Amino acid sequence: MDPKAVAEARAIEARSGTSPALRAALTNPLRVSSLPFRVFATPFKGAGRNASVLIAVEIEGSGLKFSEREGRFNESVELSIVAVDQSAKVRGEDRQTFELKLRPETYEQVRRSGMRLLSRLNLPPGRYQLRVGVHEAAGAAFGAIPYDLDVPDYSKPVFTMSGVVLTSSRAGELATPSPDAQLQDGSTGLPRRDTPLHAAGCAHGLHGTVSAADPCPVWR
Repeated sequence: MDPKAVAEARAIEARSGTSPALRAALTNPLRVSSLPFRVFATPFKGAGRNASVLIAVEIEGSGLKFSEREGRFNESVELSIVAVDQSAKVRGEDRQTFELKLRPETYEQVRRSGMRLLSRLNLPPGRYQLRVGVHEAAGAAFGAIPYDLDVPDYSKPVFTMSGVVLTSSRAGELATPSPDAQLQDGSTGLPRRDTPLHAAGCAHGLHGTVSAADPCPVWR
């Protein structure tokens, strides 16, 4: 990551209250992880020339170290995302904290299948590196992953496609504290092995979204 981008990202993360450990991981140019998770990002047409970029983070249940108190399983998960363009300028960022107080049955589901965190960034056309960081408080584990992303200019081509989201029939097994309102079923995520796959995307033309029946169809 460019030194100017590092300095700007550090300033933004400091202002937003990101924990020091996660702040250091986010500005490391290499992948850093003591917490197992994976990242997926795809752009959709947004307002004007901007794209609405969906970012999904899926954390392995084994990486979350809950503490039990009064029949509830407690954990705090911090998510931080920074988007840096080719000019080393930070063009978007998001920070969320999830305070989990789970019933035993939900805790067992998370331990077995993991947890999904969703975010949206509005970005103009261009090439970006996303720095995605996660920190869990109970075990003090954290990680950061760099993710390269191309955002198309949906206002120029006569016909273009959004990003395509893949999911499976088992995607709903992952607990999602804050579902994305723009997703059709709220369960879209990274596909697992040995499960039927589904895909969703949008086709765009000069006069808006092109579709026979549904603006963002699901293909099975």
